[in-house]
Amino acid sequence: MRLYVNGRGSGKTMWAMLESARTGVPILALNRTYKQSVIKMALDFGIDIPEPVTIEDLNESGKNKVEEVIVDEAQELLQRMLEVKIIGLTMTDSEKSKF
Repeated sequence: MRLYVNGRGSGKTMWAMLESARTGVPILALNRTYKQSVIKMALDFGIDIPEPVTIEDLNESGKNKVEEVIVDEAQELLQRMLEVKIIGLTMTDSEKSKF
């Protein structure tokens, strides 16, 4: 898994769009409004990405299940899902972990 961490306005979404274009993996957006914003941004920059998805899209996907996503604004997404402020986060890179 690749992790890109930086401040607001530093290009995180641009990185996500470039990764999405390179890999064909859709971006997981915070909500439908943000999804539309990502689509517009990609069009404005001429970046061909798969249609971004939301949690709602994933829940409704049924047999067209999405297997992988690039999460944009992961901390914000998790805070909204859990309805708590996150003050710390750890992650395990499953591609580097030995089981």
